[in-house]
Amino acid sequence: MESVSIPKTDAASGNQPIYVRFSPGETSVGAINGILTFKSTGANSKTMNLNGNGISIQSIITVSETSLDFGVVKSNTPIDKPVVNE
Repeated sequence: MESVSIPKTDAASGNQPIYVRFSPGETSVGAINGILTFKSTGANSKTMNLNGNGISIQSIITVSETSLDFGVVKSNTPIDKPVVNE
């Protein structure tokens, strides 16, 4: 859980946008819920329900090789190996 503070000078200037990002992980499939809580000294807390739906994505590429052998390579000497997408 993260906390964001808005200085009094900014809060007194009027509406302040707060951006919330929904970024489910690769295995987070299905409904995901959360709560955004607004708190202020001397004021009642306000809450906002958050919900999103994580979906499964299919692989865009597949690789048939499980390893690449670069052999003996000297330090600081880059070597490129081609990988073919079939």
